[in-house]
Amino acid sequence: GHLRFLVQDETESVGMLTEVLSLNNDGKVGIGTASPDEELTVAGNNVRINIDSSTDAVLEIDRGATNHQSHIEYQTAGSNPWAVGVTDSGDSGTGDEYYIGRTAGGAGAYLTVEPSGDVGIGTASPDVTLQVDGPDATEEIKLSRSGAAKVRLVGDGTVYWGASADQGRLSWDTGKVQITTLDSNDFEIRTTSKANAIYIDDTNGNVGVGTASPK
Repeated sequence: GHLRFLVQDETESVGMLTEVLSLNNDGKVGIGTASPDEELTVAGNNVRINIDSSTDAVLEIDRGATNHQSHIEYQTAGSNPWAVGVTDSGDSGTGDEYYIGRTAGGAGAYLTVEPSGDVGIGTASPDVTLQVDGPDATEEIKLSRSGAAKVRLVGDGTVYWGASADQGRLSWDTGKVQITTLDSNDFEIRTTSKANAIYIDDTNGNVGVGTASPK
């Protein structure tokens, strides 16, 4: 059996009651449902939970130990979950990291934040301020402005940059560093006070020192 709380709308006929809260004999409470499947289940249309305080307002989630889960899970029609919370040491890390991912507990998380503040994308154990780890050499980090890429960092160590990202390339090839201009751009090394300290004309390969028009 269970304890039921019912209300009657003043516009309804006598005897027309609506159940608003149910307390089952297993201790589970349902609001808007007579069949709660958790300690507290809230069901209905356009459900909202409001914590309103004139001073501090706190929602506290306290687990028993670091080898237990502590997270908020977002689902769509009961599937395709996203989880945000603190790792379970049985699934990932030491149990002290914050994570965002698709698996409760933090295994395979897309983003991990260490207690030190180090942030990892694609790695559960970042050891620098920001560490990005992709599965292969084609993975990229892109810095853009107004949607246009300005810098691309590729997983094989290549860096592309420029007004449209692909105007210069810094790479490594068989024991040598390569700085390459792309899209028929010339190459220039300059100082704060001296332009064209070294200039290479892309058209003919001529090198100029102190001039942008080497013969």
